[in-house]
Amino acid sequence: MIRNLGRKFRCRKLENARGILIDMIKKADSSCSKAIENMIESKEIDVNEKCTEREGLSIFLAACLSGNKELIRYTLHKKGDIWSTTNSGDPPFYLATHGILTSSVLDLSVLNELLEAGCHINSCNAFGYTALHRAAAVGNMQVIDWLLEHNANPSIMNARGILPCDSAFINSHFEASEKLRLSAKNYDRWITAKNIKSSKKNTLERFPIDIKMDENILMERNASGDNNESMAY
Repeated sequence: MIRNLGRKFRCRKLENARGILIDMIKKADSSCSKAIENMIESKEIDVNEKCTEREGLSIFLAACLSGNKELIRYTLHKKGDIWSTTNSGDPPFYLATHGILTSSVLDLSVLNELLEAGCHINSCNAFGYTALHRAAAVGNMQVIDWLLEHNANPSIMNARGILPCDSAFINSHFEASEKLRLSAKNYDRWITAKNIKSSKKNTLERFPIDIKMDENILMERNASGDNNESMAY
């Protein structure tokens, strides 16, 4: 992969090269890290310049999305902008959380790198989703526990009034939903959950929602799934 993309990289103009490099980084594992770093150095590419053809991803943001600790560390050393976002408003910490959740090996130290660099654990994207929403939607208890231990706020609602516990519940992750429900402090009222087709349907009798949401909206969200619309990279 490195050889083939390397040839393309050398023959393209800088903007095209940046897009190709971003595509490489999104799928990069640790074995590719050094080759990618060498390409960045050889072309003197700004790790913060966004690529309009790649949803506003920069080299730094793509490194976060990859969940690759070596590349995240390298781009931070190259002054990666921790306040930058994609076109959908996805911040570095949110992207990195998605990255480790989809990686073959779960490496929570990736998130430590970004916290130590000054990233905010509760930063949200344009739709109001936080890293905790992302982990809740997947139902990964290890990541959820880590985020809560590092002061992720389970009471933050997204733009549709969905709490992290709601994200977990809608996606049938009932253990995660219950843990997050007990951690949340700002739910306003409860309704009886209906039509949950699961062997665990009786493990959670009530479902927290924002007071502005009605039951029809909740059931519509349950049918479609609480997926973050912005993760289209």
